[in-house]
Parts: sequence; C-alpha cells; structure tokens
Amino acid sequence: MWYYLDHGLNLAAREIGRLEPEHWLVLGVLAVVVGTVWLRGFGSRRHY
Repeated sequence: MWYYLDHGLNLAAREIGRLEPEHWLVLGVLAVVVGTVWLRGFGSRRHY
C-alpha cells in the first residue's frame, strides 16, 4: 500500500515538474477552490 502511494507521489511530482507556469496557476486556483469547498463541507457537518 505505502509502496504504491510513494510510487504515485513520485510519478505525480515528475509530471508536475514538466508543467508550464500557466498550468501552475490553474493548479493553484483548483487547489484553493477544492480547499475552500472541503473546509466548508467539514464545517457544515460539524454544525449539524
């Protein structure tokens, strides 16, 4: 299990290293959107 996770992370890092600066911008925006939605989801779950 850990081997596959590590292998996947290494592969992802290698792919990310090839990305252009524009892709970094898109990734950053996506990360922020996903992060806010995720945090909001956890917050609303805690209230109920």
